[in-house]
Amino acid sequence: MHINMNLTFPLADWVMGTSDLNRGLLGHVFNGFENSFQKPELTALIAKFRQPHIESERVTLEGPLLDNDDLNALLPKRGARV
Repeated sequence: MHINMNLTFPLADWVMGTSDLNRGLLGHVFNGFENSFQKPELTALIAKFRQPHIESERVTLEGPLLDNDDLNALLPKRGARV
């Protein structure tokens, strides 16, 4: 659940504007584990969920348990492509 190894999800993320990357289509599909194109506002949230103990404590069947700061980081910014 914490590693995306599928081509469909990066493509859908790019089309729907839900990606954590500031890249074009090919950059999304072939990004691999590159973190330099990560959206700065999501860096802290992503780092939080990459810790091994968080995966077992904060992730449920409905998705990760988020606090208010996490939810604010995920809100679309004005002018963002939706």
